Amino acid sequence: MWYVTLTGDGPVLELLSAEKSSSIEKTSNEFVLKIKEFENCNTANDVRKFACEYLDTLNGIIFLEGGIRSAIKVNSVYKINNDNSRNIYLFTEPDVIHLRGYAPTITINRNSGESIVSTPYQTTFRAVDKSRFDEPLQKILNQIKNGQFDFPVLSNIIEIVQSAKGAKLYDWEPKSRVDLLKRTSQSYRHGITRFDPPPNPMSLSDAQEITKHLIKRYIAELVA
Repeated sequence: MWYVTLTGDGPVLELLSAEKSSSIEKTSNEFVLKIKEFENCNTANDVRKFACEYLDTLNGIIFLEGGIRSAIKVNSVYKINNDNSRNIYLFTEPDVIHLRGYAPTITINRNSGESIVSTPYQTTFRAVDKSRFDEPLQKILNQIKNGQFDFPVLSNIIEIVQSAKGAKLYDWEPKSRVDLLKRTSQSYRHGITRFDPPPNPMSLSDAQEITKHLIKRYIAELVA
């Protein structure tokens, strides 16, 4: 049996491991990733490859849901043999963690006395499982997995969403706002074709909000 230990931001890993459908488990002193793809792996490199692909998607969704630049990475690969002995495979790679806070568990107390507990990332792993097999969404999440969310990236994402969903994205956001976002973001792209900015360019914060909303609607449609 193969499994992978993880490195990254402790509070985020803690929240993820607490989710019922989580692929991340917390043991006595480490966080462990277990996914079904590991079952058919023959080498530690194969395990690491699947783990990295999974974590790329997970990191993208974490950024999308919480605005957190928190890179969860492979720490080491373990193999448990039939005699219960263990092989450990280490991979040397600089560990870079970009942390921008994290969302705590939220408790809402109503006047009726009812309490509602909301845990961030409670749908994360369902979204990851669905997203991994949707090629356009994989392209989107690979764009944002490291928290890069500037105008050139937004331009790429809008193109991917529009190519995949066509005019449906105008059901999610007004066409006028999407068109202004596209014109503004295209003017920031570097390439052979130059685009002039519109006379009333959209702010980066508004463009980010619209783009996040479109991605979330895309994912919501997948997991529905």
